[in-house]
Amino acid sequence: MTRLTKITDTAIAGTTAPSLTRAQTTRLRTRLERDLESELAHTRDISRQMASFLESRRDTATDDEHDPEGPTLAFERAQAHAILRQTQLHSIEISTALQRLTDSTFGTCVRCKSAIGFARLEARPSTPYCIRCAS
Repeated sequence: MTRLTKITDTAIAGTTAPSLTRAQTTRLRTRLERDLESELAHTRDISRQMASFLESRRDTATDDEHDPEGPTLAFERAQAHAILRQTQLHSIEISTALQRLTDSTFGTCVRCKSAIGFARLEARPSTPYCIRCAS
């Protein structure tokens, strides 16, 4: 077994904790910060849309359960609320990842303490889990 094969096998098994380079860390931090800004803006937009939707329907006497022209008001509210909640949860995941960067624990699986590969972090930078623990 060559040294390269041994290192690769160990990294795949998740038993090594190679540190990220400064350039990789900077790249991931920038991406997380940009993603967080985007999610927060999305949260504000959805909240405004929900408020506008509720305001526009406030004085309307409709029988939304029997409206043949579209979905019910309850369905639309539930759908908007689900999207809002998902966006908020993703914002929390991103904030937590940024905190792990600050705490120097970013890139280490929170469950098994193995390294999270750079390719996985690049694909999903807010993940707290290595590929093995995520599956």
